[in-house]
Amino acid sequence: MTDAIGRTLFRLFVSRRHLLEWVTAAYAKLSPRLGLYGFYRLMAGGVVIAIVAAIVVWCAGGDAWLVAAPFVVLWISSPAVARWTSLSPLAAGRLSVSEADARALRLVARRTWRYFETFVTVADHMLPPDNF
Repeated sequence: MTDAIGRTLFRLFVSRRHLLEWVTAAYAKLSPRLGLYGFYRLMAGGVVIAIVAAIVVWCAGGDAWLVAAPFVVLWISSPAVARWTSLSPLAAGRLSVSEADARALRLVARRTWRYFETFVTVADHMLPPDNF
């Protein structure tokens, strides 16, 4: 988070460039999926901070190590946890939908599409009404 805050402040007050940096869903879909090494590479700053914290606690001595060890281990393993949480669920794409449910979903989709076709126009600056 510190990196993101630092970049934002630098862009706002110093460079005034790349203020609207974002990635489209299509581009994100085309980009390669990161493996465990990729997650550790992207989150290297946090891992380095965790290692430094472990060294500081170890050098301080005493019983602080017993309290800090679980947190340091979790902190160092955070890229692995981030990768695990970003994986698709095993059931994705395998769910079957009954004919009745498929028909009901198609009708909802058609009504939704008709709503936007009817009410979201250039005359309304492409803003849907909130009181229909």
